Amino acid sequence: MSTDVRTGDFQASGRAAADPLATACEYVRATDEPVVVAAVDIMPVESGGDDESTMGAGAGALVLRPERDDPMATIDAVGQATTGFLERHREHGESATAGDARFERRQGVAPAASTAFDRAEADSDPEYGVASAPGFRFARTALGPINAERVSTFNEVGYAGTATMLLDLAHAIESVDPGSTIGAVAYGQGGTDAFVVSVADGANDPNRLTVAEQLEAKKYVPYAKHLEYRERYDY
Repeated sequence: MSTDVRTGDFQASGRAAADPLATACEYVRATDEPVVVAAVDIMPVESGGDDESTMGAGAGALVLRPERDDPMATIDAVGQATTGFLERHREHGESATAGDARFERRQGVAPAASTAFDRAEADSDPEYGVASAPGFRFARTALGPINAERVSTFNEVGYAGTATMLLDLAHAIESVDPGSTIGAVAYGQGGTDAFVVSVADGANDPNRLTVAEQLEAKKYVPYAKHLEYRERYDY
C-alpha cells in the first residue's frame, strides 16, 4: 500500500476482527472512502491437548464501501457492549487458558451479547447467525438473544481465532438467500460487537471463488504430517 493509506492494528482479543469492522463502518460513514478489514489467526495448541482437534487457522477479509451498484450485502446496524470480564484468554504464541466455561458463558458472554444485539436496534431478529466462538456452547450462548440458525465453518476449519468472524460472515453471505438477514457477534477481552447484515443480489456472483469452494478443495493429512506442519512453522 502507498504511504497515504491509513492503517490500524487491532489484536489481543477474540473480538479483534469485530472491533475494527465496527470502526470501519464509522470511518466509511465519516469519509465516504472504502475500507478493507482483514483478519488472520493461527491458534497454537499443545500436542495431545484438549483443544487440539478444534483449534485451527484461517483468514478473512471484507471490503466496505459507502455505496455500490450491486453489493453483496449491507451492514444495517452495529451494537457494542464494553466489559472488563475476562475468563478465556491466551498469551501470544501460547495455547489458550480457559477458566470456568459455564461461569463465563452465563456471566460474560450472555449479558454482553444480549446488550450488543439490543444496541444494534434491528427491525427484526436475523434469520441466520454467525458467532466467533471456540465451541458450540459458546456460540449458542452468543446467538441466544436472536435465536438464529448458525452458519459456520467450524466443522471444516475449527476455531480460527480472530479470523473466524470475517471467515464465517463471508461464508454466510454467500450461503443464504438474497434478502436474508444475518446477525454476527464476536465476544472477547474488552467486550462484544454485534452486527445485523442484509444479504443482497450481488452475493450470487458466479465468477467469484467462494469460501465453500475453497473448503471443498481441502486435503486431509495424517496426524504425523499435522504435527510436522505445526512444528515446522512453530505454531
